[in-house]
Amino acid sequence: MGLRDILRKLQQVEPAKEPQCEYQSDVEVAGEAYHAEAFAAIFCTADRPGGGVIIRTASLVPEPENPFDDTAVAVYIEGLRVGYVPRADEATKSRAIAASIDDKNLEVLARVWSRNDNGAWVSRVTLSFSGETEPEWSYAVEQDDLYPDDDFRDVEVIGESNHRESFAEIFGRAGWPFGGVLMRNAALIPDPEHPYSNEKIGIAVAVHVEGLVVGYVPHGDLRTKKRAWDSHATGKHFIVPVRIWARNDDGVWRARVTLSFSGLTEDEWPYVDSG
Repeated sequence: MGLRDILRKLQQVEPAKEPQCEYQSDVEVAGEAYHAEAFAAIFCTADRPGGGVIIRTASLVPEPENPFDDTAVAVYIEGLRVGYVPRADEATKSRAIAASIDDKNLEVLARVWSRNDNGAWVSRVTLSFSGETEPEWSYAVEQDDLYPDDDFRDVEVIGESNHRESFAEIFGRAGWPFGGVLMRNAALIPDPEHPYSNEKIGIAVAVHVEGLVVGYVPHGDLRTKKRAWDSHATGKHFIVPVRIWARNDDGVWRARVTLSFSGLTEDEWPYVDSG
C-alpha cells in the first residue's frame, strides 16, 4: 500500500470512533520511553546533561512499512526518532502523509521536557501546532539537585498510566468524555505506604485532583517533595494549579499532568467525536 492509498484510508468519510481535534491544538507525542538514548544525546548536545526544557523543530515522517501500523508517523528531532504521533490522531497523520507525498516533511515546533534521574531519562514531547513556546531551562546535574533551581518552574507528574480510571472520571465530570485539556488544582500528599517510599528517595508524594490520585511527583524532585511534606506536617495539603491533558483512545485513556508552579495557564478545550 502506497502513501496515497494510506492517505485515502485515513480520509474515509465513515464516522471515526476516535476523538479528533483541530490543527491548532497541541499534540502529545507517544512512545518517548522507547527512545531514552535519543533524549540523552539531544540534551547533552544542548549542554543540558541533567535535562530540562528545550524548544526544537520536529519533523513528522510517515512509516508505511511499520509492522504495527501502516499509517504510523514518527517524530524526529535533530535526526533522532523520539516517538510517534498518537495512533488515533488521524488528522495529524493525514497532514504528515500529505506533505510526504510532495517530498516534504511536516515540521512543527516541539516542547521537549526531559529529566535525567541518575542515568534513567524520562521525557515528554509536545507538538506545538498552536505556536506557543516558553523559555528554555535546565536541571542541575547533581542527583540531589535534580529539581528546578527555583520555585517557579513547572514539574511533570509521573505514573499517570496507572490511574486511567481517574482521568475517565475527571473528564466525565467535566462533560468531556473524549478528553482534552483541563486546568485544575492538585493536592500534593505524602504517601509513606507507597512501595517507592524509602530512605534513598524519601517518601513518595501523590498528586490528587478532585479527590483522585492521578500520579506522583518525580522521585528525584526532592524540593517539591519536601514542600509537600512540610505542608502536610502542619496539617495542610500543598495545593498547586495543574494542567491536565488526556485523550480517550477508544476506551483507553492516556494522560499527562503538569504542576504549574510558574502560574502559567491556558484555555481549556475538549476533544470531540468527529462522527
